[in-house]
Amino acid sequence: MSDQTLRHELEVMDVKAAFHSALAETDAFTIAHFSTWPQLHEFYATRPGHGTDILVKPDGFIRIHEKEPDGALYERIFFLEVDRSTEKQDILVDRAACYVDYYQSGGFAVRNGATAVDVKSFPFRVLIVLKSAERRNNTAERLLQNNPPILTLTWLATLEEVTSDPLEQSGFSLKPTAT
Repeated sequence: MSDQTLRHELEVMDVKAAFHSALAETDAFTIAHFSTWPQLHEFYATRPGHGTDILVKPDGFIRIHEKEPDGALYERIFFLEVDRSTEKQDILVDRAACYVDYYQSGGFAVRNGATAVDVKSFPFRVLIVLKSAERRNNTAERLLQNNPPILTLTWLATLEEVTSDPLEQSGFSLKPTAT
């Protein structure tokens, strides 16, 4: 294993540990599943502008459950991408667009036992964790410049934000949001 791969894997584990630690302190939220095995959640998506399918191997897959006061259970699903600033911005945007394709084509719905037309029943977000605020901001700008822009499917945070407080300082909320 290369030094670069090892550092990437350790940062993925840092994110996982931060989520487990933060959610262990709450009564409402639990981690139902947090996998860092890319082969379990890999998928093919059409690469934007190229028309060819590419294999996407997420760094992580997270299912978080929230127990509502009335006893109802609300589930949030995230794919995790940890960026070490080694990829060009275009590659990050293409990868985000692959997740859009996976959602819109119904691929994720089918993977969950439904039909492709049931996409709205299987929402997810992609949490992209970046090395610095500058990298995060540049990625956000590039996602907005994409045609069409990638708006709510991806949530961006720095590694420091996620590892210090994944529920507050990372800029995303586990409260329900519109898809």
